[in-house]
Amino acid sequence: MLDITEETDFLFNRSFQKNAVETGNLAKSLIEGQKKAGIFTAVKHFPGYGGISFNPKESLAKTEMLPETSQFKKAIEANPEFLMTANIVYKNLDPNLPFTFSSTAIQFLKDNLGSEIIIISDDLAQKYLLANFSLKDIIIKPVQAGVIF
Repeated sequence: MLDITEETDFLFNRSFQKNAVETGNLAKSLIEGQKKAGIFTAVKHFPGYGGISFNPKESLAKTEMLPETSQFKKAIEANPEFLMTANIVYKNLDPNLPFTFSSTAIQFLKDNLGSEIIIISDDLAQKYLLANFSLKDIIIKPVQAGVIF
């Protein structure tokens, strides 16, 4: 989990709790070790849940700006098998759709991290997704955007 977090963030206790440079280096080393052990890796949650103090699975998180993503670029150097997206609306990329549902957002990911990695989504059964999108859209929109699942 490469989210850059503060103590008040929902995911703080699950994160590296370091800055982007340290997080990227730690993640790269972890991925390299997992590869030696034959373990597949999914780095998450691109571009990040940092700055979100509430459980984003319960209600839709929206933010004006993208968080720091250089830690993902560093981790990708170790060639993880998967990259998981965040289900947040980043208004400067797509003001209407969560990152996972947005082809603009997924193209941003590919432009910044490459198109060779398999993109998977965070939990699609989140309460706010189920309350705001049809089951058909929850299944189709991520695939149309470029997410495998």
